[in-house]
Amino acid sequence: MTKDGHLKQGEILIRGLIRLPSDLDEGVGRLHQDISDFVRKMNYRKTGKPENGISVFRRIKYPTNQEFYARINVRLPIGTSECSLNKLMAKRMKPILDDAEADHISLRCPDCDMALSPNICEPKSGTSFLDCPLFDKTDPLGLATAFEEVDTPSKKPKADKA
Repeated sequence: MTKDGHLKQGEILIRGLIRLPSDLDEGVGRLHQDISDFVRKMNYRKTGKPENGISVFRRIKYPTNQEFYARINVRLPIGTSECSLNKLMAKRMKPILDDAEADHISLRCPDCDMALSPNICEPKSGTSFLDCPLFDKTDPLGLATAFEEVDTPSKKPKADKA
């Protein structure tokens, strides 16, 4: 776990809202932000391991959505939502700055103990990583209501690779 001392009170954090092309079909898909945008994946990037947190990024590092989309560099439709660090701290979330650029934050549950390698949460009050509320599809921590959609997912120009 790395330091979170570089985070500032009131700082705005952004979350990518990644969609499949079929999700953009009105009435059938998931056009807007919803609860499932804040549920940890069981098989993260086809590694067979669970996602170790909810990824968010610092708005001060990406002042425009286009800069953020270039950082994410996905070919799928994408949008953004935002939340202040204060709102997440009020929910007792644990923000972990986890890269050299200090732009990516892994949000961990209030009871996170970072028990499993590599740093996958197993809540102190639980018996396995499955007890983490970030796996709960009902969003018991209210992240979907804490974040406000600011750019509806749509097809964006493909980000240039650096």
